[in-house]
This record gives sequence, structure tokens and C-alpha cells, in this order.
Amino acid sequence: MAENDKIETAGILAKMRQAAGLVNLQDIFDGLRDSQKLLGRKVLKLIQANYTPEKIQLITKKQPTPEFYSKTFSKYDVVVEEGVLTDTQRQSQFVQLTALKMMGVDVDDALIIKNSNLHNKKDLQDRLEAKAKMAQQVQDMQLRQQLQQQETVTNSLNAKAQSDQALAAERLNKVQLDAALSAERISRAEEDRTSGVLNLIKAVKA
Repeated sequence: MAENDKIETAGILAKMRQAAGLVNLQDIFDGLRDSQKLLGRKVLKLIQANYTPEKIQLITKKQPTPEFYSKTFSKYDVVVEEGVLTDTQRQSQFVQLTALKMMGVDVDDALIIKNSNLHNKKDLQDRLEAKAKMAQQVQDMQLRQQLQQQETVTNSLNAKAQSDQALAAERLNKVQLDAALSAERISRAEEDRTSGVLNLIKAVKA
């Protein structure tokens, strides 16, 4: 059992103690591994000789490749090794994943639960999936709101720019109109002055 909150420490110690206790039996376990590998190769050859592609597809849910029926397949294309099958191996995998997560490695919670020996872990996995789905929906909603806000700001800026352009055009038209009126007034003043001079000349002649 763990003596503190660091359960990975207890798991590693248990693994080391287990390995130390099996030193005297190592030859037996080495022989077991070799026997399992030989048995695996024998079973593979039996499957190659007796199983049809349809039967293999029913078992593996995959269509076997043409190389599967080659005589050199088991020698060059397949490596027989131990897998995570027993409860002890799965527990070791669980402890290692937990230790990696505590070290800062981005390990998914669903993967840790999948490798645990918890009872009714399917319910926990379903809850995690529902929680992750809800979090994703909230994130999508926030993203949509941000996009809408950005669109509103953009539309507001475009409207203000159009308003400023219209106001500038209106001011320019007013300036041009004022200039035209000023020119007209100057022209009228010149005409009035000319008319006054002519009237004066006529009066002098008379």
C-alpha cells in the first residue's frame, strides 16, 4: 500500500520487490516466455494452413493481407511478444500512466480509466465522455459568441466608415457650394461697380 499520496511510488516499489522475489525463478519464466513464443508461431502456422480469409475477417474484423498466407510471414513479418493481458499487467500499466500524468505528461483521463481495474468503469467512462462533450459544446458556443461579437464590431466599424465618408463628401460639397456662391457674389459686385461707373459717365456727359 502507498505510504503517502504518491501511489506511483508504491507501484514502482511493488514491481521492484516482485522482480527481486522472482530472481530465483527467472530461468523458469524465461523458459515460459520462449515456450509462449514458440506456441504463438505454431498457432499462427495452423491458422495460416486451416483458416479461410472469411473466418479471419470475422475474428479480426479486418480483411487479411496477401502476405498473411506467405510462408515467410511468421519469420520476417510478425514478432511474437507479451501483451497487457493479465490483471497485474493492466494494473502496472495503470500505475505507469498515472505516474506519467503526475510528471506532467498529457495523458488522457479516459486512457487511464480504460487501463484501470475499476468496477463499473464503463459508467465512469460514459460520464467523462458526456462531460467532455458538454465542455466542447460550451467551447463551441463561446467561439460562436466571439465570432458574432467580432462581426458586430466589424459591421459597426464599416458603418462608421461609411458615415464618415458620407459626412466628408457632404462637407466637400458644402465647401464647393460656398466657393461657388462667393464667386457669384464677387462677379455680381464687379457688375454693380461697372454699372455704377457707366451711370457716372453718362451723368457727366449729360
